[in-house]
Amino acid sequence: MSIRVIYFHNEPGKPKVAVAEISDDIGHATDSVPAHLAEQANTIKNLNYRRQWLGTRLLLRSIEPSAGEIIYTPEGKPVLPSMQKELSISHTSKYCAVALSDLPTGLDIEIIGNKVERISSRFLSESEKAFAGSSIQKHIIWGAKEAMYKAWSKGNVQFNCDIIVSPFEYQSEGTINATFRDRIYTLGYKKLDQLMLVYLLD
Repeated sequence: MSIRVIYFHNEPGKPKVAVAEISDDIGHATDSVPAHLAEQANTIKNLNYRRQWLGTRLLLRSIEPSAGEIIYTPEGKPVLPSMQKELSISHTSKYCAVALSDLPTGLDIEIIGNKVERISSRFLSESEKAFAGSSIQKHIIWGAKEAMYKAWSKGNVQFNCDIIVSPFEYQSEGTINATFRDRIYTLGYKKLDQLMLVYLLD
């Protein structure tokens, strides 16, 4: 049972961000992970979610061995009681991602496909519709709003009007700006084969 790290960003003063591919057998081979994690994992009935649950924790341990256990606030925000770091996690299909930061942080990974295109009318603002002509731009905007929502962690956010992404031209890797509650934030994004990763930089 294993994970394969496919992206790691560890720039001083910025969030530590990692993405990994989860092996197909991870949900069955719980004998190769720490006993307490295996015990918790075996209570998860859905095999795909069990794989993602284990993969996320193995990835976190690989980039921050002292991270300790993940617990969740009543709002569903993951936290690390053992250290003074902010945590965000994301997973989809056979991939998982984590971000660690001294400041509130958020990230999102999404497989590039038709799903985001289908729901784009729900999360795009009028100004975003004017420049986001490609599906890939819509994936970046969606990821940015998901990341911002996770960093906020208090709910009550309307994606199509509360978080507004500034116009940008797509490259395979870059930064964008987004406005939320009268403040401008910077986010990074990177295309990883079939994945789009978006994460809060500041």
